[in-house]
Amino acid sequence: MSDGPDDDTSPARKRSRSVREFRTCCHGLARHVISTFDEEKDIGELHFGLNRPRDRAADALGIALTSVSKLLRDGTQLLSPGGSEKRERGMCMDEEDASVIRPALVSLVLDKSAISLDTILARIKRDHSDWKWSRTTLYRALANRCGISFSARKNNYYKRLRENPANVQRRAQYLKHLFMYEAQNREFIFLDQTWMNKNMMATRCWTDGTVDCEPDAPPGKGARWIVIGAGGRSGWIRDSFVMWKGNIKSEDYHHEMDGEIFEDWFNRRLLPNVPPNACIILDRAPYHTLLTPESKGARTNWTREQIANWLVTHNAKDDDGQTLTPQMLLEDPRVPPKGSGGRASRGWPKQELYSLACELKPKPRYLFHEWVKSYNEAHGTNITALLLPVAHPILNPIEMMWGQIKRFVRSRNRPGDPEQSMETLKSLVLEKRDAQGGEQWQASFRHSWRYAIDQWKADEFILAEAEHNDAEEEDTSE
Repeated sequence: MSDGPDDDTSPARKRSRSVREFRTCCHGLARHVISTFDEEKDIGELHFGLNRPRDRAADALGIALTSVSKLLRDGTQLLSPGGSEKRERGMCMDEEDASVIRPALVSLVLDKSAISLDTILARIKRDHSDWKWSRTTLYRALANRCGISFSARKNNYYKRLRENPANVQRRAQYLKHLFMYEAQNREFIFLDQTWMNKNMMATRCWTDGTVDCEPDAPPGKGARWIVIGAGGRSGWIRDSFVMWKGNIKSEDYHHEMDGEIFEDWFNRRLLPNVPPNACIILDRAPYHTLLTPESKGARTNWTREQIANWLVTHNAKDDDGQTLTPQMLLEDPRVPPKGSGGRASRGWPKQELYSLACELKPKPRYLFHEWVKSYNEAHGTNITALLLPVAHPILNPIEMMWGQIKRFVRSRNRPGDPEQSMETLKSLVLEKRDAQGGEQWQASFRHSWRYAIDQWKADEFILAEAEHNDAEEEDTSE
């Protein structure tokens, strides 16, 4: 058979095969040598003279001169090809055994049990009697096979809340309206409340662990300012930034706000100063989500008479379609269904009254919507309002503005200083607020907007997957 170009034993075939078998380290050295010689060609001279061969070798290979000298010594031990690769000690565990580690960890989390190497090993042995690996091998497998590390526990309450199915639907609805209003060129206005404490200070400092290197801050939170404000892409809304002294005895600054204070601020300071096509966005604080009297449902702490009156005013009907009256609900003899185990009574039990009230609960209607509607009718504006989904502060750019103010105050506040007063603290807050112009607000908007777009794409996938699963369940049931 002739030695043609397609023959496996041809020199060209052998050369190409040897090139493919180059190791990564050899490939890197070859590239460095070639680039060094190309550089010498470009500058028209050698990096080192011909009388300095070792310097030239070190320069071309990209290693130290001492390494070249060690290579030329007699008795130098060289690693065999592949000798530098790390050996996985104790990793003889197969994939089938490694796959049971994470389910055991998840089951401990669901049981709210203490999580340690011993408890994970005990859970695996309980669920898999043929498990043969030791505690040390399990420790190595956690990091090298499963990507599980021993780290500080994180509070995932809000993360789980964000991924609640009901909140995913609420977030998708919010983002849908957000992008729709963006297409209408509306001005977005975000509002929020926060606090500034008299003893605010930096949470980290350079210290050797002794009291001599740590600030002497008085214990307790001390007096504080309650702050409310609103802003848009161009900066803070005029006359919307308000501060007042809070109650020291109250642990939560949200207790300093109520519906009356918020209503006065919303109608007197915010609505008159926003653009006529503004979209006001607020979170779900209790004083933001006050309901209109017509949309309030019955409460569990109401008496039977109160729930019955609520049902009558909302035209409640029984199973036969007959409108219920107070006498039917509270006085007429009522025999429970046969086999239910209940006793005959006068009127409906409170539990059944409340269950019927829950079925008739009206769709929530918030007071701030009514305030916006009344203002639009009186002034000919086209203002609208949106509620943020639960546990999504990143969608509210004003949260980042509060963070900038607090960092500024912490860096300049002096807790325990006799000359430090509440007015000094207020002046620091106002100083940073005045320095926050449109550039800072636009940066916060960009950060929030990027998250909104990414979340919209993720929610589209989540909702599409949920609809697909629901369709499969319906097909199976049919």
